[in-house]
Amino acid sequence: MEGTADVYRDGKKIGETPYTIEASIGDTVNLVLKRDGFEDYADSFQVTAQTGTKTYPMLRK
Repeated sequence: MEGTADVYRDGKKIGETPYTIEASIGDTVNLVLKRDGFEDYADSFQVTAQTGTKTYPMLRK
C-alpha cells in the first residue's frame, strides 16, 4: 500500500509520513494519522530511552 498520511500532533498538522517526531524522554506524544479513504489512526505514548521507530497500520474505510 503506497502513499502518505498526514501526521497530526495534539490536533495540529505537523507533516506527512514518513515523519520523525521530535520529543524528549518523559514527553507524552499524541498522534493522529489521516489519509483519504482510510480510517484515522490515533496513538498516544510516553517517550522513554527505549522508544524507537513506530509503524502504524492504516485500514481502508
